[in-house]
Amino acid sequence: MRIVNSLVVVLWCWFGAMLAVADEPEPGQVAMPARGICAHRGASDTHPENTIKAFREAIRLGAQMIEFDVALSRDGQLVLMHDSTVDRTTNGKGPVSQLTLAELKKLDAGTFKAKHFGGEQVPTLDEALAMMPENIWLNVHLKEVPGQAEKLAEQVTGRIVAHRRLHQAFLACGARAAAAARRADARIKICNMER
Repeated sequence: MRIVNSLVVVLWCWFGAMLAVADEPEPGQVAMPARGICAHRGASDTHPENTIKAFREAIRLGAQMIEFDVALSRDGQLVLMHDSTVDRTTNGKGPVSQLTLAELKKLDAGTFKAKHFGGEQVPTLDEALAMMPENIWLNVHLKEVPGQAEKLAEQVTGRIVAHRRLHQAFLACGARAAAAARRADARIKICNMER
């Protein structure tokens, strides 16, 4: 039952219009299923959210899509964190936007869930994208901080393109970030959270 709680079942039928997903994928691309399982922050009921271990567990359990959250560190690095601070999910304190990547990498992002997850690090977007199998769809939720929405969207779009995942990823974001992402690459799929 706990596994079911961590895997959000989503009927993706309505995403077609909202995301403007092409009817037919290009050769070698994975089409978005009509319905399936989306793992919210990975297998976050049993594993530390937004971590590589949570993503691996969600994949093992058969999720077709993984939702995760991306924020900017003080030094402009893309890291995975749901909250605006690290307080709840790590042994650290303070806003993500005020910590450098080196400082974030020193934090324990696993023990808040259970002692045996001790030592799990805050992952970067590149680390997450590199470990995702090609058959997994990506629901990338941008954690916008005032004054950083455009920079965050442009950088995330760039990394999705660099990892060759543009065809099966979409951004969940506000209007300002959506516009910046589209300027970076008009092909990016957007789920505008302000509609």
